[in-house]
Amino acid sequence: MSSAIAESSQPPNESYDWKAAYERLQKQTEEDHPEAWIADENDAEFVGIFRRLKRAPSKFGMAAVAIFEDPRSGMLRSVWLHHTVLRNALYELQPKPGELVLIRYTGREAKEDGTDYANYRVAVDRPNDPGLSWEQVLRAPTEEELVRRSAAGEPGPDFGGDPDADDIPF
Repeated sequence: MSSAIAESSQPPNESYDWKAAYERLQKQTEEDHPEAWIADENDAEFVGIFRRLKRAPSKFGMAAVAIFEDPRSGMLRSVWLHHTVLRNALYELQPKPGELVLIRYTGREAKEDGTDYANYRVAVDRPNDPGLSWEQVLRAPTEEELVRRSAAGEPGPDFGGDPDADDIPF
């Protein structure tokens, strides 16, 4: 067993802040299942302050759920991450608690094989984020390298320097 696992499984000691832990647990049970935002053509945008991720049971099994706070009302809302494009977009941006997030449902789009998928655009309000750096652009492979990788069945780059990442949005 790794030391990180061993440390996390140890019971709290006498310096543990029981009151704060109890308050956190109470808050979690009170916000167990906030009202879900269901994307459709009539409600295509959602804006919220990211609070946390959680798992919850659904008819498809356990699902990832993002919990947001409505900046106008203060009410908590949940966004179920069933759709691959939405889940991947949020994973790529990895909002931190307290960051403002916009999720836009752009509708269903067809893939080349004739099946369709739910498409989303996601933005996180990070005015000081420089985005893609010139160093990352410089490390990006040339067109010839991309063609070679594709022919060899290798994944494409993510421009962040992760050679194992691919650029498929779903």
